[in-house]
Amino acid sequence: YDIFLVDPETGDVVYSVYKELDFGTSLLDGPHSQTNFAQCFRRAAELNTTDSFILVDYKQYGPSYEAPASFIASPIYRGDTRVGIAMFQMPIDYVNQVMGVRTGMGESGETYLVGPDHLMRCDSYRDPENRSIITSFKNPETGRVETVGVVNALKGEQGTITTSNYAGKEVLCSYTPIELLGNRWALLSEIEKEEAFASIGQIRNTANSATSSLVSWMLGLTAVVGTGVILIGWNFSKRIVTPVLSIAKQANRIANGDLREKLDYHSSDELGELASSFNDMKESIQTMSNETSQMVSEARDGKLDARADSSRLQGCYRELIEKTNDLVKAFGEPVSEIRDCMQQVASGNLTARMSGSYSGDFNSLAHSINAALNQIDNTISDVSLTTGHVAKASNDVHRSSQNIAEGSTEQASSLEEIASSLEEMTSMTKHASENATQAKLLAKETREAADSGKTAMTRMSEAIEKIKSSSDEQAKIVRTIDEIAFQTNLLALNAAVEAARAGEAGKGFAVVAEEVRSLAQRSAEAARTTASMIDSSVESSTQGVSISKEVAASLDQILNSAQKTDDLVAEIAAASKEQS
Repeated sequence: YDIFLVDPETGDVVYSVYKELDFGTSLLDGPHSQTNFAQCFRRAAELNTTDSFILVDYKQYGPSYEAPASFIASPIYRGDTRVGIAMFQMPIDYVNQVMGVRTGMGESGETYLVGPDHLMRCDSYRDPENRSIITSFKNPETGRVETVGVVNALKGEQGTITTSNYAGKEVLCSYTPIELLGNRWALLSEIEKEEAFASIGQIRNTANSATSSLVSWMLGLTAVVGTGVILIGWNFSKRIVTPVLSIAKQANRIANGDLREKLDYHSSDELGELASSFNDMKESIQTMSNETSQMVSEARDGKLDARADSSRLQGCYRELIEKTNDLVKAFGEPVSEIRDCMQQVASGNLTARMSGSYSGDFNSLAHSINAALNQIDNTISDVSLTTGHVAKASNDVHRSSQNIAEGSTEQASSLEEIASSLEEMTSMTKHASENATQAKLLAKETREAADSGKTAMTRMSEAIEKIKSSSDEQAKIVRTIDEIAFQTNLLALNAAVEAARAGEAGKGFAVVAEEVRSLAQRSAEAARTTASMIDSSVESSTQGVSISKEVAASLDQILNSAQKTDDLVAEIAAASKEQS
């Protein structure tokens, strides 16, 4: 009638030919767990060999629309592992076909089976309306058979007697018990007494015929049941169990990640559809695996814009690929923006910032990078401002030096004029008065120039002192810049450590952290270079102060000499006047 395959662990009916209400349910805790079907499964689950069978007797079975059903079951083993329970629902028609043979039964004779519950196990030939197996189970009060022959046979006895049958008629009855895999039924062969005792010869023939028929039914039924069990087991193994085991083996391969082999089974039944579905599932998993592997390989090579093709997949496989694409996109977008931002910073655009909207750690990463860039921008701005101040101070020193040089040139020129005047005074006595007057004027101018030079040198000394003081302040600023660069370097090191902890997800940020660290080191080197320049400027300013002091001392001497020259010229002028 029906063939089933049941999971031995869960009791789930995983295969059925007719797919009635019991298909897909559990025989352990499902809606049919109290039926004789479930009883047969539980008993078969306790068997340890494949050549053992369990037969449960007929009872009304709900999924078969309350028709009586009997079940045969045997375990299925693959090696030492039990992989399933094969079950077979006994067909009523086959039993009726065997019991319906009429050879030697005359007009009133019949052969039938009765179970231990005194209900029919086949249809009655004489009263099919009230004594069929279905009617007997449906109306047990009227369908029960409790004759002497039935009672004796169910006790294990056999014999031939004259007694009343289930309809109250006198019959010649031969009875015997029949054992079927632990179940005892009563097998009866009856003929009405009038027909049986029509003549002595007929009596002998009838008795022999009845006995022969009884033995034939008993042997025939036993052969049918035994042969049926063997054929069912072999047929089931050949047609169902073998492909099911192949499918189970393929399922195990897929579960273990082995997608190399394709299930080679072709059939138009449900097993063929199941095998085709397994192959389709294998192809979907293979496609998903290939697409994912290719995308991961490209992402590992730095191609974060690579995406897997989900168009060839359906359902959860397609959704998984799309989710994986979203994951790679979530990593790729911030890394791409970090790359673009760092490229702008490397080209000198320190105003570049990350502006994308991200979530979680990516948002924290963007804020950290922007904060680091702000710090670097501020540091570079401070360095630029300090450098401007240094350049301005250097220009002031340069201009002061030019003024000193110009003053010295003018002083040298004045001294040359004085020397020339003295020569002229010595050589030209006749014009001594005029020359003395002119010399007096020149001496006055020399004194005034020397006095101006002294004043200029004083201002220059004050300016150089201010430059020195400013350079000291600049040195403090440069030290501050150096400390900021040191802290930025520490920040970059900490960021690199955090990126290393993040693994693959932090590789992009590790590159950024290295760039920030390199920039901090260059800032520190620039600060040290600036400090060296400022130290040189301070040293030059110190030398300038010393030189200006020496020049001031020389100007004092020149001023004293000019004063003496003025006095001398006055005396010469007076002498010249006296001489003239």
